[in-house]
Amino acid sequence: MIRHRGFELKSLNVESDERIFNLTLTLSSQRPLTLLTHQLEKLFDIIEIN
Repeated sequence: MIRHRGFELKSLNVESDERIFNLTLTLSSQRPLTLLTHQLEKLFDIIEIN
């Protein structure tokens, strides 16, 4: 989804506890970030995007 929306993934960091995974993405793009965040918010297991 990230590359398809015109974003390049620069780095990915994953942390987890017993139930929740926290992903930190560093992206590069000339496109507005809202193009990606709106799509990510539609995913079932997404709790928060900031």
